[in-house]
Amino acid sequence: GLQPKDMVSSSVEAGESVSFLRRAWIWDHILARFEFWKAAWGIFKDHWIVGSGPWTFNLLYPQYLAENEAVHPHAITAHNLFIQTASDYGLIGLILLISFVTFCLVPAFPILKSNFQDRRFLVFCLLLSVVGFFIQGFIEYLLPVSLFLHYLILWVVAIAFLTRKNDVNKKIVVVGGSGFIG
Repeated sequence: GLQPKDMVSSSVEAGESVSFLRRAWIWDHILARFEFWKAAWGIFKDHWIVGSGPWTFNLLYPQYLAENEAVHPHAITAHNLFIQTASDYGLIGLILLISFVTFCLVPAFPILKSNFQDRRFLVFCLLLSVVGFFIQGFIEYLLPVSLFLHYLILWVVAIAFLTRKNDVNKKIVVVGGSGFIG
């Protein structure tokens, strides 16, 4: 496991206070992410239309490393939602992801401008959380994480619910046990 002595760079004595940026393990993680992103970009350039296929980054990653760049020789994901999507699904997948992000975010803005204070606050909080997930997507690949998907589904349902028009003139017709709004 990681020992406290491993987190301190060799130029610092163990008893000294160490700033966050002088800890060696921080830089290892940052350099590894740059390595992952460079490899994923190489995969995207070679398979730019439809990508290399779902969950193939970890199989192709070693082929895109130079001998002297192996800071982290094994990687499961590219640690970037957008670059991982580009390498796995190509330009088509990247366009679909950006379209989905747009589809999720654009309907929120009219609600933020509305006169309904309670809806505005709820949408602001939900918008903040979804934007936070997508910002975190620049340094992590969260799509397969079920908790992320639950929040994303909650966002889509909440926006759909909050943007619908309340029409009191519609009648509910019951036919054969099923309700239809007409």
